[in-house]
Amino acid sequence: MYSRVFTIAGVLLIGAAALYGAEEPAKPKREPIYQVDGRGTQRVKAALVRAGADNKRVLLMVGGNWCGWCYKLHDVFQQDGTVASLIRSEYDLVMIDSQADKDVIAKWKIQPQGYPYLAVVDATGKKLTEQETGSLEIGSKHDPRRVAAFLERWRAQPLEASEVFAAALKQARTQEKNIFIRIGAPWCGWCRRMDKFLAQPPIAKIVEKDYVVVKIDQQRMTNAKAVIDKIRKPSEGGGIPWFAFLDAKGNILVTSTRPDGRNVGFPVDRQTEIPHFVNMLKQTRSKITDADIELLVKALVAADPRRRTETQRSR
Repeated sequence: MYSRVFTIAGVLLIGAAALYGAEEPAKPKREPIYQVDGRGTQRVKAALVRAGADNKRVLLMVGGNWCGWCYKLHDVFQQDGTVASLIRSEYDLVMIDSQADKDVIAKWKIQPQGYPYLAVVDATGKKLTEQETGSLEIGSKHDPRRVAAFLERWRAQPLEASEVFAAALKQARTQEKNIFIRIGAPWCGWCRRMDKFLAQPPIAKIVEKDYVVVKIDQQRMTNAKAVIDKIRKPSEGGGIPWFAFLDAKGNILVTSTRPDGRNVGFPVDRQTEIPHFVNMLKQTRSKITDADIELLVKALVAADPRRRTETQRSR
């Protein structure tokens, strides 16, 4: 009885709104997912550098902020657990605007068949495949299983950890340097922060004066545990990122495990973590200067997300 009354009342209200010209509330606009500054080529070049360092592929998603299906696929990339993990672990995603980034489309000879449209490029810049996304749809959305299957098919083959380690040792002997080796995984936020920090040209230039930098990905590399067991004692725990400085023969010089048994991780804390990292450098450096170390410390302090939060609060 009551539900019917309310239903009739609702119909009357809707009819009255239509009669008097009332408009339905507008849907909130979504944040743009494509940049339209025409700098797509630069973004792809940067992605290729990152992909080369991490044995990943570059995934180009061509479309535009006007494209509803582009938002739907981007949501799958961000929100579906399996797909999001694949994107984070195996790809460097670059959004390519179909109008502003025509130079990218032309350079890689991409021939879009509807939007969104995908292309996979390896770390050398070679286009491996293109993919229309209609076949990845199911009903009014994209099927995460089909999207995941596509991403699985075109991801890079895993590296062999022992071969990566052996290559670093050989390079260290040739260049008469020590080794800066770190252990990480794609799901580790602090590992990604450390990767980004060490990839900055000024930082990389300083570190590479004395060290061959190498990363062992405990999730994506085959036989990673065997290499990790060689350089990390069981007593040093399992937290990541964890890192050590070795000599060119693979002997451990010093590790990121502090005297109290705690791993400094990505060293940003000024009281405990950064001082330990500085001591590591001073014990193993040859060409790195005190001025270089001071620059590294300033950069580490600036990289602390807690510092940015404190700065925002003080404004």
